[in-house]
This record gives sequence, C-alpha cells and structure tokens, in this order.
Amino acid sequence: MSRCPNCAVANPTAHSATPTGTWEFGVVAVGLVLVALALVAALKLLLRPGERAPEHIKRTILDDTAVPPQEG
Repeated sequence: MSRCPNCAVANPTAHSATPTGTWEFGVVAVGLVLVALALVAALKLLLRPGERAPEHIKRTILDDTAVPPQEG
C-alpha cells in the first residue's frame, strides 16, 4: 500500500494500522480482556439465567394458574 508523498515524508508510520508502542499494546490487551469478559457474561446469562425463585416476575407469565388482576 503506498502512502501519499506528504505523509511519507512527515511521518512514515502515519497510516499504520497496528499498535507500535508498549502502551498501545497495553490498551489493546485491556480492550480484548474487557470484550472477552463481556462475552462470557452475556453467554452465561443467556444460557443459564438462574431465575429459579418461585416469586420471580416471570412466573406470572409462565404459570397458567396465576390469578389475573382484578379491575376496580
């Protein structure tokens, strides 16, 4: 990939797409760890939500014997 002449003279790494310094690798590493943790948490809550309490709000929808709210 060729760079424009002005960028090549001013800063040869101006269009670099990869981290070049130690702190940049650290920022990328922290970002990857946060994304991985968010993905693991999302999958865990999606596959096993853990809502087993009998008084949980979803029971009012799932339970066919629930009494409908009375008007008035």
